[in-house]
Amino acid sequence: MTDPTPPTDADRPATFRLVLLVTGDAPRSLRARSNLKQALKTMGDGAASHLDEIDLIREPATAIHYRVFATPALLWADDDAAVSVLYGDLSDDAALQRFLEEGRALRASPAQAERS
Repeated sequence: MTDPTPPTDADRPATFRLVLLVTGDAPRSLRARSNLKQALKTMGDGAASHLDEIDLIREPATAIHYRVFATPALLWADDDAAVSVLYGDLSDDAALQRFLEEGRALRASPAQAERS
């Protein structure tokens, strides 16, 4: 006999995506785009397919939703909120690589990943 209770959103595994929050074509936003593009190209694992870019000039409420206080900001987010945030123009290659690897772990095993 099967359980007649339908699954809820809480039963669904989280879907993590990479989100870059920018402010138009500000110099730091342009550098962040370029640095992220290069890092994702180097990784070559399809992470770019999970990337959303949001311009806070056009969508300012998004900053409130994700509780982001500065741009550019790169974040791993699930359906509800930001899980992890990296601020700045993403020029620190080592920090960016660690951040992307963290997201790779989140996507691979969201049930076991710790939310920060």
